[in-house]
Amino acid sequence: MSKLPSDYTQEELIEMGQKEIDRRGGLESVPCDIICLDGHRFHVNYDVPQHITDQIEALFWGDKEVRYEDIPEELKAYEEKDDGEVKKDGNLKESNVDAKEDKQPRK
Repeated sequence: MSKLPSDYTQEELIEMGQKEIDRRGGLESVPCDIICLDGHRFHVNYDVPQHITDQIEALFWGDKEVRYEDIPEELKAYEEKDDGEVKKDGNLKESNVDAKEDKQPRK
């Protein structure tokens, strides 16, 4: 008869999980495509130039609270409109993307 998960200690469960990760390999990290700053959604990565993504991420990960009026106009061009479309600037395609507002670090 095999053990139920509740029969294992936390250390045993962690060890079993780590062995499975080692056997299968880790999961690939997927870069986000939306960052929320002061309640506004900004596109990053993918169709956005790297230097713009870097600036938006720097604001997001910074120590100071970001206010919308402090965001440079150059970055506001990558803001998503209320209807789910992207402001047109020649670099982005229209998109309907779900926002994720968590601060999960990228690996």
